[in-house]
Amino acid sequence: MKYQLLNNYDLAVYQDEDSGSIAYLLNETKKQKQYKITKTIYSILSNLKTPLSKEECYKILFGDNCSPEYWELFSKLFSDLIENKIIVDFNKNKSKDFSVDIEKVERKIEQKFVLSDIIHESSKSRVRKIIQNDKIYILKIHKLSAKKGFPQIANEDTILRRIEKLNIAPIVSQYSSEFHYIIIGYLDAYIPIRAHIVKQEKSIEDKIKISLNILKAYVKLFNVGIFHNDIHLSNILVNESHDIKLLDFEHSFFRNDKSEKRTNVAVNQYIPPERIGASSFKKISSDNTLKSEVYQIGLIIYLIFKEKFPVFGNTWSELKESIQNFRMTKPKECYNDKTQINLYNFLNQAMNNNPNLRYKNILEMYINFKKFFYEKNS
Repeated sequence: MKYQLLNNYDLAVYQDEDSGSIAYLLNETKKQKQYKITKTIYSILSNLKTPLSKEECYKILFGDNCSPEYWELFSKLFSDLIENKIIVDFNKNKSKDFSVDIEKVERKIEQKFVLSDIIHESSKSRVRKIIQNDKIYILKIHKLSAKKGFPQIANEDTILRRIEKLNIAPIVSQYSSEFHYIIIGYLDAYIPIRAHIVKQEKSIEDKIKISLNILKAYVKLFNVGIFHNDIHLSNILVNESHDIKLLDFEHSFFRNDKSEKRTNVAVNQYIPPERIGASSFKKISSDNTLKSEVYQIGLIIYLIFKEKFPVFGNTWSELKESIQNFRMTKPKECYNDKTQINLYNFLNQAMNNNPNLRYKNILEMYINFKKFFYEKNS
């Protein structure tokens, strides 16, 4: 049998997609040996582009040491991972959960395009560059079943066409309802915001401009009644002029759309504190709110200015505690740096643990940012 990882952020294993590091935990009370094996299984499976058999996974972990004790422990943990849906029996679920024939879709694409680099692959989708007449495009294919994946790719097409004139996202070139893929324009001069931040030291003026442009981009969505619903660093691109483009609209929706309950997606580090359960690290299933977006964009602006992420953790409990206990550090009264004082006042409201004390929406957040960093400094 072949197995592969399922990306499910409600479980006790996750990958920090921003820093690239992997944090693992099945159960903090497990013995160290069990913990080591569990995280290694996850590490092996999370770095694969093809499924792996249980025996192959064991061999990578232990080599030729076929100790009955190790095999019994490994088998128990492997079963736990399957039972908790952290990994999935690939053959068993292929017809239902992985019903898209990727090769068939790509053969169709090759009739008009040249396939190029795969730039992202998960259990949910494959994203790769394709070329036509020396021009690069991005092909995004959903692997999931019609119930889950196909509406998402159709939704992304709808949203992108609606906001095309806003110039804050790639242009849609083609969408196939039959083969469940979307082709969008390639943003050649743009790179992920994190890479832009660390590329070279940024002046305070640069940081203010980048932050303002990010706010402007999300305000444009707000003004046409759209929730992005998946705000994090990897979905924000920037060029050398600090212009911003937003990515990944498959979870986005119109605020007046009452046809379906929409929860705030959120990568783990971006979960607002009000959406963490009292006894365990669990996303509370609830309607997305305008205050969630304010908090998440606040996290990104914090990173831009401080050049570090405000919440962190190597385990679920550490990350949960960090999110729930984070507070902005107030500058000392004798501190004369007006920018840092303004930053504190701005982020203290944007990232407040109590959502009722945050800015009521992204537009109010944008207006206050301009007041703090332009009007007060003029």
